[in-house]
Amino acid sequence: MSKEEKPSQLISDVGQAMNLALQHHSAGRLPQADAIYRQILQSDPNQPDALHLLGVLAHQVGENASAVDLIAKALSIKPDFAEAHNNLGNALKKLGRLDEAVACFQRALSLKPEYIDAHNNLGNTLRELDRLDEAIVSYNSVLAINPEKFETHYNLAGALIGLERLEEAVVSYNKALAIKPDHVGAHDNLCEALERTNRTEDLREAVSVARRHCSEAPRLALREAQLLKRDGDYVAARAVLQAVEDPVDVDFTVTRAFQLGDLSDRLEDTRTAFDYFSEGNRLCSKTAEAKRIDAAAYMNRIEVLANRFTPDWVANWQDLDSGDDGAGLVFLVGFPRSGTTLLNTILRSHPDISVVEERPTVEKLLYTLDQLPGSYPDNLSDFDPAQLADLRQAYFAELDKYLDPTNQSMDQSTLVIDKNPLNFIDAGLIHRIFPAARFVFSQRHPCDCVLSCFMQNFKLSPSLANLLTLEDAAGLYDNAMTLWRQYRAVLPLAVHTVRYENLIDAFEETLTPVFDFLGLKWHENVRNYAESAMHHSDVRTPSYNQVTQSLYTQSRDRWKRYQDHMQPVLPVLLPWVRHFDYAE
Repeated sequence: MSKEEKPSQLISDVGQAMNLALQHHSAGRLPQADAIYRQILQSDPNQPDALHLLGVLAHQVGENASAVDLIAKALSIKPDFAEAHNNLGNALKKLGRLDEAVACFQRALSLKPEYIDAHNNLGNTLRELDRLDEAIVSYNSVLAINPEKFETHYNLAGALIGLERLEEAVVSYNKALAIKPDHVGAHDNLCEALERTNRTEDLREAVSVARRHCSEAPRLALREAQLLKRDGDYVAARAVLQAVEDPVDVDFTVTRAFQLGDLSDRLEDTRTAFDYFSEGNRLCSKTAEAKRIDAAAYMNRIEVLANRFTPDWVANWQDLDSGDDGAGLVFLVGFPRSGTTLLNTILRSHPDISVVEERPTVEKLLYTLDQLPGSYPDNLSDFDPAQLADLRQAYFAELDKYLDPTNQSMDQSTLVIDKNPLNFIDAGLIHRIFPAARFVFSQRHPCDCVLSCFMQNFKLSPSLANLLTLEDAAGLYDNAMTLWRQYRAVLPLAVHTVRYENLIDAFEETLTPVFDFLGLKWHENVRNYAESAMHHSDVRTPSYNQVTQSLYTQSRDRWKRYQDHMQPVLPVLLPWVRHFDYAE
């Protein structure tokens, strides 16, 4: 027998045995490598390299808990082992222990500052934690060492997209493509960034270049259809998408269905449009992402809030000295697709307004509240002043993260608007922490609002996962509006409602009272909101391609074209139509 067949004969020479194990490991012969590592450890249970590499092997076969134990033991023997810290981080990341993984990667880098794999792993983990600014620092550290690393340019661009720094993302994708010009994902993401920044001619060129390098990629049909749609050729755009399929790429299939629905709607082919939207939502509901989300829990939370916010409960709240914290806070809210993005875009065109759009500021407030005794919403009733100060500080610290530091026009007099549509679900919490806060509420015909939600390919969340059928969307609307009406009945909320249809019909007459409510004077720049929006690349909603257009009325009363399809939900929505004084 050869030496490879009898590794036990080599244990007297650990170095030779490790070399043989590494040959097996590198060649993918994992069982043979595993056997040799274990035989080495029988001879010397504290051999750190064998412990480490056996842990790496365990990670490779998905046994990450064992990997953590083995690599941690190696590090207890050899604590300055940079590679082991990096690989321990990889195993912890697979177990979902992301903060611990970050600490491991950081330790590896403290020992070996130019360790490219650790920088990349740290960046990827920080991205999963949504610590995107820190991830960007890690990726840039890699590129300072090796500017030709494709994956890092690609990942850096993804982090920049997450921060809505789209122009920088374009640069990074172009650098990635200079290294690997046939990478379909990089071409597609570059096109997405160009489309979202309304660089139509650059998009046209990018699609052409992508076709030269990836001629058979079905995903590029989505980009060709976007260009044709921008050109107003809806028939040709629909034909391009109908001619291509990719049964493997679920994201492509979902996006294609919603695009075909939109194009069919624009062509007033209502039945076909509804079928495509239904198919897109059905496919969304089957994705792994959708299955991880508990949509029912969000509905249950609304029910809990509705049951708790009664006049008697609010009357028994412990009195607090609110001071003037929050006196300048404004929350722009409304049901999704009610016109909040349009209103946000108009308001941010005023030189004395800055908008923080769809950031987790209220989520941070909820997280901080959860650290206090009791549970939300019960624990709203009995804060002490120190706890109230901590909650306010947590909110403002989160808000400050998203204020634009490059905006030289901002000063202490600039009004900051926190725009996140469904924050009105937690209006009771906001009012309790900031009694002087004001709400601008965007309102749209309930039927148009719910239909538009059904027709939109949202990035799923616990709230938006309730919009995948008309019945669920109408149910969410009904529960959310019932809670909002209840808040207004039991709390002294400062609210100004903006009716979407009035904004379209009577621009200045509708907006002047809004500015009065905000304590600001009318400014002519708001008429140029579409032009101003062209210079903002941080619109974080699916409406980004609409806010750069002039006011349009195509979507008003659209629900009437779909009246047959909406029959099952009209009993839920028509009472709200009457409540908000819309024509049926």
